[in-house]
Amino acid sequence: MKRVKIIVASLLIGLSAVSCDNFLSELPDNRAQLDSKEKISDLLVSAYPIYGYAGFTEIMSDNADDCGDKSMTRDYNLSEYKWELEERTSQDSPSAYWDGCYEAIASANDALEAIEKLGGGPELSHLKGEALVARAYAHFMLVQIWSKAYNPATADSDVGIPYVDKPERVLIQHYDRGTVADVYAKIEKDLEEGLPLLKDSYKQPKFHFNRTAGHAFASNFYLVKGDWAKVLEHSDYLASNPKMHIRDYVAFNQNGLMAMFTAYSRPTVNTNLLLVTAVSNHYRNNYASRFWVTPKVNNLLQSKNPYGKRWLYPSGSFNGQTTYVYPKLGEYFRLDDPSAGTGLPHVNYVLLSNDENFLNRIEALAMSGRTEEAFAALRTFTEARTRGFAASDASKFTMNYLKSNYTADAAKLAPYYDLTEDQAILVAAVLAARQREFVHEGKRWFDVKRHNIEVVHKLRDEADMILTKDDLRRQLPLPLHVVSAGIPDNPR
Repeated sequence: MKRVKIIVASLLIGLSAVSCDNFLSELPDNRAQLDSKEKISDLLVSAYPIYGYAGFTEIMSDNADDCGDKSMTRDYNLSEYKWELEERTSQDSPSAYWDGCYEAIASANDALEAIEKLGGGPELSHLKGEALVARAYAHFMLVQIWSKAYNPATADSDVGIPYVDKPERVLIQHYDRGTVADVYAKIEKDLEEGLPLLKDSYKQPKFHFNRTAGHAFASNFYLVKGDWAKVLEHSDYLASNPKMHIRDYVAFNQNGLMAMFTAYSRPTVNTNLLLVTAVSNHYRNNYASRFWVTPKVNNLLQSKNPYGKRWLYPSGSFNGQTTYVYPKLGEYFRLDDPSAGTGLPHVNYVLLSNDENFLNRIEALAMSGRTEEAFAALRTFTEARTRGFAASDASKFTMNYLKSNYTADAAKLAPYYDLTEDQAILVAAVLAARQREFVHEGKRWFDVKRHNIEVVHKLRDEADMILTKDDLRRQLPLPLHVVSAGIPDNPR
């Protein structure tokens, strides 16, 4: 693999913007000494990406449609909708997310080096675990977005992303992209080493890799790899009484409309496992993007309730717009200068949840041949999302119902592994549940890639745009500053 030069600033641009007792406000050799448990713990606050991916991955997916109002067109949203290079470097852009991930990785690497210099030991083991798992998570997100979907038959030749596993201490650092197989092997190594070291006793555990969040991340990782036994292992805590762990939509809907936007991602909500406060315009863009949830998409999301009842997911078209909004991921404005009234918008994103892990589990049960268990678990999840569900309704949820409603969707799935007819129908139903559950959160794009689902994007007065199976545009183009530094771009 060709070795290339990367200017440190290209990977880690904006590092000084991360607040961490000013540890990262200077060049590496001039930083304060990381000579205590407390300083390392403070540093690890910045081991999570401070930008979000949902702003661009959502618009690339089939959750987005053209509402037809050209006055709402933003050039960067149009680029995302067309799966083209998006040149912004500001929040909610691919470039910002790339940089945010490598900023997080740099913090994790500095923490790991400091822990080693202090000699490790039991008092530092949980910090080592957090750093390893956080480093694995950031690389996992990067490889999912900028490389091909994982396929063991091609992973040894598919191009990966730079896996940075030690601090930079020189101005010019040599990296190569490696292969997808290399990247996944390193992620797995960090994850397996770090996971047993995690703890739960943080002041704000939902903003750190606590133990349950670590298992949820492992579940996501092994779902992509198709290791169903591992998915089941890391979601086993949801087997006995899942309803006590997943989101209670009856309680959620008792909030007023505006309160829902902030209630969704509160750390006190049981299902939320890992949160990040990201610099983001995602909330305000919900109201003013031409490419969003149109009435057509909303009807799709709100259809197919097996009990003939309405879903509990609230949605609405506000402010006279022609797009629909699901109240979640509300914005708060953080003032940098109170006297001047200046600052940046922030959104609390739910990176990992019991909802997602339980859906992972259902898919893994289906793929493991445990069809009856998968069916029963999917019914449990569906009941908890149905308005006015009564025990007498349960008999309406049958395999025949799923076959009559999801056979066409099942035919569209093309993962690297084979599915039986029943597996395909169950998986299609799970994917539909995921699409409803995580609308606006950008997660649908990863299911589109993982199952090689064709996406059709319409533009008013223009021909349909089709993202075909195995389309090279499923790998995003690398940010311009990264290509300029010498990393080979993805073919398009």
